[in-house]
Amino acid sequence: MKTKRRSGRRHKFEFKDYAVLYLEYSRVNKAPATFKRHDRNNMRSLEKAFGEKKLREITPLMIEGYKAKRLTRVSPATVNSPPPT
Repeated sequence: MKTKRRSGRRHKFEFKDYAVLYLEYSRVNKAPATFKRHDRNNMRSLEKAFGEKKLREITPLMIEGYKAKRLTRVSPATVNSPPPT
């Protein structure tokens, strides 16, 4: 039995594209201190790890690897804090 393909479009949205959109949102909608201290710094770190990856390519295993590597530089509370929303 053949399965139908979806629209056939491939999404090419990379993490770095998401980072730009998120930081624009964050800058406008969050307190300046929150933006500077948390969102901007967290996104920089995430972008170094995942910037060129397409969002659909980022797996839970990759995220856990990122967290494990980050634990060597920052406290567990920093690594386990909720992701930016």
